[in-house]
Amino acid sequence: MVERFRATERTVGKFDIVHGHDWLVVDALNELKEEYPIVLSYHSTEYGRNGGKSGGWWEFRDISDKEWYGGYISSRIITVSETLKEELMRLYQIPCLKIDVIPNGSDIKKYQKKVDPGRVKERYGIHPLAPVILFVGRLVYQKGPDLLVEAIPYVLKHRGDAKFIVVGDGGMKSSLEYRAHELGVSDAVRFLGSISDEEYIEILNACDIVCISSRNEPFGLVLLEAWAAEKPVVATDVGGLGENIENFVNGIKVFPNPESIAWGINYIINDEYGVKWIGANGRKKGKELRWLNSAAKVLKIYSSLK
Repeated sequence: MVERFRATERTVGKFDIVHGHDWLVVDALNELKEEYPIVLSYHSTEYGRNGGKSGGWWEFRDISDKEWYGGYISSRIITVSETLKEELMRLYQIPCLKIDVIPNGSDIKKYQKKVDPGRVKERYGIHPLAPVILFVGRLVYQKGPDLLVEAIPYVLKHRGDAKFIVVGDGGMKSSLEYRAHELGVSDAVRFLGSISDEEYIEILNACDIVCISSRNEPFGLVLLEAWAAEKPVVATDVGGLGENIENFVNGIKVFPNPESIAWGINYIINDEYGVKWIGANGRKKGKELRWLNSAAKVLKIYSSLK
């Protein structure tokens, strides 16, 4: 990284600031810290990526050490939510005044597309009128796909024709499929794995509810994507999800356990008006979180370091 940095600088001229993202670049930042102001963005922590299930950061020492050191050598730190800011202060003793919270943004137009929901559902063997609940994300402990699978029987007791689409890949995929089989709900869930952006956007606009069942979520870009498509969101009250969702206005906040997740889905699944109202409110909120607004805040930080 440093070699490429030097080569680029010889071509375009000397840089004013070096801005790195997450722990992978910390060794390079360490070599450059005497020459340039360093900005480091944390999008999550290793503790959080493991679902916050351990007793402390020391259980992930190799990566956590780099995260701590990156915070130590940086002039300023940017993160995506107040929750993650507090996590960094607690885990790595980073001073409050060194950390700026700048939320992610979204491209509203990119994720909204006119589709025939019934025709899209039929592609996956789902009846056009069946309600579809969509999960999107890495199939890892942090994202809680297992919590959603465990919630499926509770939803089916309330709405027997409900179907679930799981988009994403990861180490838990096989165990999730097996658990769905054990629970007798395999017919109600489709595990699609990794798909193209085009296919994802069509499913997003055809589904009825987006469920974000994370155990730990520094921000949650899927929330903004769902809002862009005017979809009601049932999400766990963690991290950036809890900060950005106004309960029962632009989403439904639930606890990170199967019974609560099922309750949130069941609360809205039969309410056609409520589905549209919450989805529309989500889109309004999503319009406030634009990349241009985030970029302006980053530029302000850069200016303070020159």
